[in-house]
Amino acid sequence: MKVLWYRYEMLLMALIDKVKKHDFDQIVCIGRGGFLVGDALSRALDIPLAVIMAQSYFKLEKQVLKFSRIASLLPLEGDILLVDDLVDTGDTLFEIKKSLYEYDEIKIVQTGVIWKKKDSKFIPDYYVEDIDSNEWIDQPFEIFNKA
Repeated sequence: MKVLWYRYEMLLMALIDKVKKHDFDQIVCIGRGGFLVGDALSRALDIPLAVIMAQSYFKLEKQVLKFSRIASLLPLEGDILLVDDLVDTGDTLFEIKKSLYEYDEIKIVQTGVIWKKKDSKFIPDYYVEDIDSNEWIDQPFEIFNKA
């Protein structure tokens, strides 16, 4: 599925409308795919943004998930919105959400994405589109990928 910039912007606006009903203290975005989502939400809702990098890959037919420490200018506390562009299997969102509760000052962690794919075991609190397949989503910024 190919997504052009104007559609991507409309989907971001729909996600903003959904999450603005909750008064979050901070947004944590998962890089790389969640950078634009986190930035848009942070700007639109005037909420501080933090970043965590994550990588999921298969080694010997077993999924491995690695993620970094969180980069933030403020302490993580209160109600957190964890965002990414999409939820595929759900493993990344699940594991990072679980790890955020290790911070004593965090009360609630909710999750938001643009797309929830068919086989996701994890259901985000907020999402815009429920995709009936597990097809690749060709996002507009992927024009910058090297061939």
